[in-house]
Amino acid sequence: ARLLRRIAVLRAENRGRNEFFRGPKHLAFERMLLRARLRGPVIVVVLPVARQYTQEMLDDHSAQMFEKALQEAMALVPNETLIRLDRLPELSNPDYFLDLVHMNSRGRQVATDAFLSALNKPSR
Repeated sequence: ARLLRRIAVLRAENRGRNEFFRGPKHLAFERMLLRARLRGPVIVVVLPVARQYTQEMLDDHSAQMFEKALQEAMALVPNETLIRLDRLPELSNPDYFLDLVHMNSRGRQVATDAFLSALNKPSR
């Protein structure tokens, strides 16, 4: 029941839409990338969300639009680092989350280990 209430609240807050790919959040992300590039190397990390969030809140169209928006944003800062922790299946486990989008201490530790591992891989 608690999970269903949280999903209902998120849907109400988002008005049933996920629109990262348009609007102020996307523009702010692009501005951050461009400013960060002026100060040194840029590392973008896409963090995971709980499996239930993905199942209940994201459809194929939203996921495709997110991927497209991310590719377009990263094109602004070519040769910079993109780390996709959201693609690690173990990190979508609800046991690693306090709620649908915030990791608990165990989830943060797994994510940190995965981040450091990805960061330390030699460039191709």
